[in-house]
Order: sequence, then structure tokens, then C-alpha cells
Amino acid sequence: MAALFALAAALLLASQPIAALTPPIPCSEALALAAPGADQSWVDAATPPDACTAEVCTGPFEECDVDAPPTSALQLVFSDEFEEEGQGLAAGEGNPRWTAGNMWYSGTEDMEVYLPEQVTTQNGSLSLAIERTSPGSVWALSQQGDGTVWNVTDKGLKSGYVDSWNKACFTGGYVEARVQLPGEPDVPGFWPALWLMGNLGRAGHLQSTGGMWPYSYDECGGDEVGREFGAAGPIPQRFSACPDPPAGPDRARWGLHAGQGRGAPEIDLLEVKTGVSVNLPNRKTPRLPFTLLPLHVAPMQPAGTFWTVTNESGTFPGPGQHLPKRGHPEWLWTDLEFWKGPYATNEQNRPGDKMRDVAGAYAQLEPSFWSSYHTFGLHWAPGQHLRWFIDGNFVYEINSEALKEYSNGTYTVPPRLIPVEPMYLIMNLALSRSFGPVKLDDLTFPSQFTIDYVRVYQDPANVSVSCSPPDFPTEQYIACNRDLYLLTQEEQALVNATCVNTTSCRQEAHVRYIGGDLTAPDGNLLTAQVPSARDCCLACQQLAACGAYTFDQRLCYFKGATNWTREGSKGPTDGPLSGVVYDAGAAQPRRLTAPPPPPAPAPSPVPARPTSSSPPPAPLPAPAPSSGIMQRRSLLGSSSGGGALHSIRLAAAVAALALLLLL
Repeated sequence: MAALFALAAALLLASQPIAALTPPIPCSEALALAAPGADQSWVDAATPPDACTAEVCTGPFEECDVDAPPTSALQLVFSDEFEEEGQGLAAGEGNPRWTAGNMWYSGTEDMEVYLPEQVTTQNGSLSLAIERTSPGSVWALSQQGDGTVWNVTDKGLKSGYVDSWNKACFTGGYVEARVQLPGEPDVPGFWPALWLMGNLGRAGHLQSTGGMWPYSYDECGGDEVGREFGAAGPIPQRFSACPDPPAGPDRARWGLHAGQGRGAPEIDLLEVKTGVSVNLPNRKTPRLPFTLLPLHVAPMQPAGTFWTVTNESGTFPGPGQHLPKRGHPEWLWTDLEFWKGPYATNEQNRPGDKMRDVAGAYAQLEPSFWSSYHTFGLHWAPGQHLRWFIDGNFVYEINSEALKEYSNGTYTVPPRLIPVEPMYLIMNLALSRSFGPVKLDDLTFPSQFTIDYVRVYQDPANVSVSCSPPDFPTEQYIACNRDLYLLTQEEQALVNATCVNTTSCRQEAHVRYIGGDLTAPDGNLLTAQVPSARDCCLACQQLAACGAYTFDQRLCYFKGATNWTREGSKGPTDGPLSGVVYDAGAAQPRRLTAPPPPPAPAPSPVPARPTSSSPPPAPLPAPAPSSGIMQRRSLLGSSSGGGALHSIRLAAAVAALALLLLL
């Protein structure tokens, strides 16, 4: 009898489908099968097998806007389920995916500072927590567009920011996040966001983003629009598609392609505004609370040209933009971005500001988004379209037709691009009156913005998970211009590459190097009066005996390679910046045995060391804060690309210093 039962069981098992007997394989193995050679390490082992692929309609809008659209199976190429408790996320802790920010975001005049301790992984999710502090009890650094670094201590609020800059970037695909929003839907103030930026700009570091953000442009010319706004207007594109002038940057030494326009565009997957709507049009339109779904782009199109079509019935999407027509839940109302830019004639036909255009929509959210998890998705087809989803429902599309050439008879702007740069992920929780009203006394502290997972899917035949892909390299430019991106010694670990073809500096803010000063034959310290820490770095590079420097109050103090010590200087506002020199290709700082630099120009007088009868130069005036604007990433920046010394007087001073050292 036992034998009969065994035979029956065997026959029953044999009749089952093979799939029922085969355990599902991990998503990393599924990626290896679908895309041999793809890097499996970006796929979290905790991602469930039923999430290894995503069915997405990737074709044109007309093909996808049907009841049963054709779909493509996209493969999971990056994920984080945040199941590992207590991940170390600060800059010096070596997390392979994420870095928690330690900064004040000055571009939007935030009311909080970001601290790594406010970003934690717990209970299977990532938590960004905002809470009150005693004024002056916490501090954070803030890089300005001219390279000065402020020390901000008096905000009384601390919150969380985390990104994957220069670690995990991707180009194209479908990205999805499952999140629960902070606070209450009807109390204005909290500003949670999840967004993407091109790797050539580090968000919140304004010297890195000046002339990079939010350019998505590969044409020569057409960027004159907005010049009438002066300093409040757009910063010229740092690397345009025009031929570089003879004295311009040498792109080859940074691994950049000649004649290629580069930038750091921005796409917001979600950017939530809470409160109660007032003064909206008298028609059925989304009400607060809602999320914004914008693409930020530069250069701006000319005055008198619009994203939209306006007639007596209202404002509608123009060519290349689409809102949902079918199948969305009754509560999920969407409409065009509601923001009147300087060239607009109404509040929807031309959103933007004096630096950029913003094409986008906003979608109403229901209260459950604040009490449970919901998904936000974006399908990004580089050069073709961006398509947003909420809980799987299509809510907005912009495609290349919307970014076509525009002309007003005076200015012509060639086509901008649906982003093609490698982009990284950013998640943050802010407070800023530049974004909307803040009822601080009505908000609940502490509050958390929680993220259950982040996943990225791509066509298995076109996997691109890299911050420096061959067609759009970033590695050498960042490695050779670290001072634009990194503010502390701990942050140096965020850039693994060595600068191969040029001398560079590794700099830290609010640190002074004591001792080790280079002196002239008369015993005075060797110093130079220079406009910025970047110029101090470049001057030190050209002195063979200079291995380090301190820049403080417009004076550059040259140091030897040894015999100095570090001293922290956490004073208010801007403080000293100090750095060490690395010769081209070197993995260690310059030593006294470093080869001499090329012959220098003829010498000129060297600024003397300050004495009691010769007071030091006045401190640099603090840069004026940016004007209040609606969108988060308004930037004050510099177009400096880190090339040759831009001051003839400075070059002559460096030559004089070199001559003195030889006497």
C-alpha cells in the first residue's frame, strides 16, 4: 500500500507545471540571464522575485493611450528595499549606494539644515526625519556659487537628505518608488521630494551646478535668452556644443568630448505641496494637496513663445505634452503646472523663472498618501519622452516635440533635449517659504518621509547603470575638479578616481593649516592676494615647493608638503578653505621631490605679508541670497570650469613667488 501511495504522489508531481516545482531565482540572477555582462551588484538581494521585471508601454503616446497598450518587459537593474537596519549613510561610512547630506540648501533659502543623523533605515524603510533643535546647537556647511563656504548654525530645524551622486546613476528606464508622505495633507509646510539630477552637478553645491544646471542642450548658440535679467538670469552653459576658444578649457584632459553640450538637467518624480487651495481657476482643476511633476530645462525659449495652447476655454497642453484621458481614479485630477514665469501671459502657458523653463503638471493626491504607502513612477526614454505615473496610473507626458526649436523673430533657440545625461537619485524633506506657505506652529515635529523601496528597470538590451558612461563621461572632470564638489576630508571618499592628466587639489572647508609656511629670502611669509580658493589652489599647483595652502579673507598662504597641522575653524558665515596638491596621475599628495612646473611668465611684485601698519584685506562680502522662487533648485553659480588661471596679475604673482624661492 505504501508503494502505491508513493507511486501516486510521484505521478501527481510529474503532472505539475515545471514552473511550480522550480523556485524563483533572485533578481540579480534574472538580470544576468536577461542581460549577460550587466552589473548585478546594484540589485538588492531583498527585492522579491515578483519584482524582477516591470511591464511598461515604452512606445509613443498614441500607441500607449489605448485600453490594452503593448508593453515591454523591462529588467530590474538597480534596487534598494532598505531592509538592512541601521545602514551607515554619512559621507565617510562607505555606503555603496547612498550619501546622507550634511549641508544647508541655500538655493531655496531652506528653514532647516540637513544632517546625516536624520537619515536612517529602520523597519524595512528609509526614513527622512525632520525635527526642531535649539538654535545654534547644530551646524552645516553651504557652498556658494563663488566657492565660499558658509557655516550655518541658527536654523532651529534639522532634516534628512540623501542621494546617490557619483555612486549609482542610470540613463533611461523606468524608476519607481513606494513612499509615505510626512505630516498632514491640509497643513502647509513640509516639502518632500524625490528627484533626478545629472551627475555633473552635485545638488546644493552651487559652484558645481553653475553653468551646468539645468542644461539639456547640444547646440551651438541660442542661449542669449534671459541675458536682460543680468545676475538673476541664466548662467552661460559651462560646456556648450560650440568650439572651445583658444584660451578656453581643454576638455580632452578631463575626458570630455569636444563639441558636446553638457549639463546637469533635473527631473522631479514627486514634489509635494500641502495645504488648502485658494485662488485657483473656476473650473475642475487639481486642488491642494498635490504633487508637481516637472522637467527643468535650459536654455530658455524666447519671450512670446509658450509650452501650451490657450483659447477662450482655457489653457491646454501644447504639442508634445499629454494629460490622462482615460482610466484614472476619480480623485486623481491632473492639470498643467501652475506657475507664472517672467515670459508668461497667464499662470499656465509659460512656467519657469529667470534662469530656466519648467514644463510639467500637477496631480491631486488623496489623504491616504499621508497614512499609507503609494507608488510614484517615471518612464524616461532619453531624447524621446518622460512619462509619469501614480499608483500605476498615467498622469503626464512631455516628449521631444515640446522641446523643438522656438523663435520669436529676434531670438531662435534650437531644440533642447529630453535628458540624455547619466542621472542620480535624490530624496529629501525640506521646509521653505520660497516653495509655498509654511504654518510652522501647526506642523507636527518630529515627522518622517518614508521610502519603502526604490527600483530602476531598463531594457535588457540597453542597460546603462553608470555615472560616467562612454558617451557622457563625468569621472575625470569630477576627479580633477574636486573642489567644486567636495567640502570635507570625509567627502573625498565620494570620488574614487585619480586625476590623470592635470594637477589638482583636494580641499576642505572651515579648516586652517597651521605651520609649514613657505618663506621668501627676507623671512616674510609667501602669500598672494587672490579672489577665490580656486585661484589659491591653482597658484599653489604652479609652485614646485608648494604642497598645501590655506585661503582666508582673500589671502592665499602657501605651505610646504609637510610640517603643518590641521585646525578646525567653525566660525560663522564663510571661513578658511585649505587643501593639498596632487600632481597629475598621483595617488598621493605632492612631496618636495615633485618635478618642477613648466617655466613661468616674467615676475611681478608679490603682495607682502600683512603687518600692523598694513591691515589684511576686508572680508569677502556675503553673497546675496537668491530671490524667493517657487521651485526647489534655484541656483547661484559660477561658470568656472577649473581651467587655467583667469587673472594675468595672478599668473605674474605666481611667477614672482617661484623666482623668490629660487633666490
